[in-house]
Amino acid sequence: MTRVGDSRRDELVSVAITVLERDGLERFSIGEIARKAGIKPPSLYKQFANKADIEAAMVELGWRTEAVVNS
Repeated sequence: MTRVGDSRRDELVSVAITVLERDGLERFSIGEIARKAGIKPPSLYKQFANKADIEAAMVELGWRTEAVVNS
């Protein structure tokens, strides 16, 4: 069952992955993720508690994607 907001979270996680790939871990920031997603940082914090929460969601999305691909 998909919770309301899951698809938006996944979109934001995909943006975060793009930012990480482009900028590297040293410059990976909430501000840049929000800018790239076209939102303000407070909107990002409505979906994620902090940067570590985004990083955990990135790993989770990767696992879910791999499970679908491998099934």
